Order: sequence, then structure tokens, then C-alpha cells
Amino acid sequence: MTNKRDEDAKYKDVLRHGGKRSELIAMFGLTCSACGVSGSGYEIVAHHLTGNPQDHALQVLLCRPCHASIHQDGVDKKPRSREEILFAVRNTQNLDDAAALVFLSKSALKKRIKKYGIGRLCCYCGKEFTPTGSPKRYCSAECTSTGKREKWAKRISGYAEQKSENDRGYRERHKEALAERKRKYYLEHAEAIKARTREWYKNRKSLSTNGSIIPEEGTPTLTV
Repeated sequence: MTNKRDEDAKYKDVLRHGGKRSELIAMFGLTCSACGVSGSGYEIVAHHLTGNPQDHALQVLLCRPCHASIHQDGVDKKPRSREEILFAVRNTQNLDDAAALVFLSKSALKKRIKKYGIGRLCCYCGKEFTPTGSPKRYCSAECTSTGKREKWAKRISGYAEQKSENDRGYRERHKEALAERKRKYYLEHAEAIKARTREWYKNRKSLSTNGSIIPEEGTPTLTV
């Protein structure tokens, strides 16, 4: 009957080491490649030489003390000060980016944030606050409403500016084609355009008397 602990060990080997640990044990036995000590399956672990836990090609077997000494000297286990954590949190958009900046996992970063009592800055008023429950970007309902409204208005304004810039660029790139299209349209609808123009001048003339536009009742007269 298969031992449950052995099944868990095989599963973790495939998950964390791509099955490489079992191959190394079959080739070299349960022996540390650094100090030469032998031990059990729990005492001997596999170490990624490249430092990338997803790169399973280069791995060696180490005892737990040797493995711990390597990581304690490396950047991934370096103690982080409050100033380092504070700088990462304040100068990134989310916790994933902050964790990458200080070479920590997201869960490890959360623990240090809680340990140092670092609050979050409100995205609207800049006030520091401690979020409760799900992650929050604003310190109050008022800041949430105002901040989202201004953010939306800014986004719409940006879209309008971008569309205007795109239109200008299109007109510049297709200047000749647009001019030809306009000329062709005028030739095809010349009579209708002339009729509309004559009608416009006729209505304009009927509203004018001696060079003055007849104003509406109650409005001052504008003399041309």
C-alpha cells in the first residue's frame, strides 16, 4: 500500500521541481551536494540554481541547513526595513508591483505591511488610512464618489482629445482624396446646393432691413 506521505512528496516534487528532485535522488541518492551529508527525504531538498522557481533544468540536492544558508545570503530572504516597504507601497500602482520591487511574494509583503502598520494613501485626497475588508483606494464614500467622477471626466476628455488628434491626422494624410470627394459631391449635387444657398440668402434678406437684422421682441437692436 502506498504511503500518503510518499504520494504528497511526489506531488510536491512535480509541482515545485518538475519531477527533477526524484531524478536527482535516483542518480545520486539522498546526499547533500554541498557538504556530503546523507539524510531522509525530508532532510534533503532540491535547490534551483538559476534562482527562478519555474526553471527546473538546473537543480541540485542540498540538506536543509545548506539550503537555508544559501537563501539567507541571497536577496530573496533579505530583511526589509519599514522604509523599503513604505517606498514600494507608495510608488507602485498595486501590491503585485510593490512585491516585485522589494523581491517578496505578495503574501510576504502583506505580512510586513501589517507588521509595520503601514496604511494606504487615498487616491483622491492623499490622506493615509487603514483599509478594512476588501482592498480600497479611497478613504471615504465622499472621496470615492468625487474621485471616480473626476477620473471618468478625465478619461472622457482624453478620448475626445485623442479623437480630435486622429481626425486631424486623417485629414492631413488624405487631404487630396477629401478635396476630390468634396469636388465630386458638389458636381453631382450642384443644383440642390445652389437652391439651398438661394433659399438661405432669401431668408436672410427677409430678416434684414436697412442693414439691420430684425431682432426678436424684447432684445436690443444690433446694427451692422
